[in-house]
Amino acid sequence: MGSKKDLSSISFKPGSSALDAQQQAKLFELSKALQERPKLTLEIKGATFQQQDWPAISDDALFDQLKIRRAAEINQKSPIKIRPEYVALSTEDYRRLLAELFIEKFPLLAEKSLLGSPELKTPQPGDFYDIAKQKLLEIINPEQQRLEDLAAHRAQAIAKYIVQKGGIPQERVYILDPVVKPGNDDKEIVSLLSLKAD
Repeated sequence: MGSKKDLSSISFKPGSSALDAQQQAKLFELSKALQERPKLTLEIKGATFQQQDWPAISDDALFDQLKIRRAAEINQKSPIKIRPEYVALSTEDYRRLLAELFIEKFPLLAEKSLLGSPELKTPQPGDFYDIAKQKLLEIINPEQQRLEDLAAHRAQAIAKYIVQKGGIPQERVYILDPVVKPGNDDKEIVSLLSLKAD
């Protein structure tokens, strides 16, 4: 394409679909090359790497679990049912539900005191809720759908930039099925780009 840069991949930070300035510059250069070659189309394959991405998005998975528990509480008391995705968690609810889930999953580590407040059975340095959250994050299995969604959002971010900022017609940009990979040896998280002649 007449560039010294590798324009075949776009890098992302773990758990993110945002394009940083360096990646935007690569896409802008690719867009100029595509404008000069109207017979070429661009194919984008969004990807996630479980080893690097899951730790960055597992926090969202835990938050969703707490919202499911809160929705169940609300629905027990109300004739009007609410779906978990529409539940707003207050800080107080978040801490209470986090503690309850931690005690439920790790009964040998934590319990409720006589006054009803959560506590570790064996005191250790650090905030109770930070410890509870870390322990719970360690046992949440990676969710294929959540990883696929992140891969798809990355492909969409690339396509949006190419079309809106790069000025390439939408019909020349194709998003392929996303892929979830176990990990990447060089630790770089990339989505792949390829060119195809009409």
